[in-house]
Amino acid sequence: MTTKDFEKKSYLILIYNKIQEVYKRTSGKRGKREIQKLELSQRLNI
Repeated sequence: MTTKDFEKKSYLILIYNKIQEVYKRTSGKRGKREIQKLELSQRLNI
């Protein structure tokens, strides 16, 4: 496992935790929209 792999993995874990956090804070349709926005922005960043 290279350092790059490790960085990518820890980055994905960070994103996952962030999404979980947002999911807990928001509920219903508004929450789902927030998560979709978050996932989209993260996908564009990777």
